[in-house]
Amino acid sequence: TTRREPSTNNREALMAFRHYSLTLNGAIQRLSTALANTAVGGPQDEGYRFLSLQPGKANTNDIFVGGSTVSATDYGMRLDPGDTAAPIELGSHDGGPIKLSDLYVIGTNAERLHIAGIPY
Repeated sequence: TTRREPSTNNREALMAFRHYSLTLNGAIQRLSTALANTAVGGPQDEGYRFLSLQPGKANTNDIFVGGSTVSATDYGMRLDPGDTAAPIELGSHDGGPIKLSDLYVIGTNAERLHIAGIPY
């Protein structure tokens, strides 16, 4: 039997899945803080086609998502606490990537944010 390698034209075969967990600290944080190499534009700050953000199961407070000035009163999206909260899904971004360093969050110290994505 001959083993067939996936075609480079098959986008599904080339897609990778990434996931991270960010421990919130009560201050504004870039989502890229969850990466081992947190440098903006660094080797891990890759562009994503799709992102999903979900609060930790044990969270008891909202998480706010937005730009660099995000706050509990000025935000783009809000994640309700706990495991029954629906995730925020961003994508599909066929026109260009979104990077973890493009998004900021603020939430209660020691609570968690789970990040899942499919990079370009």
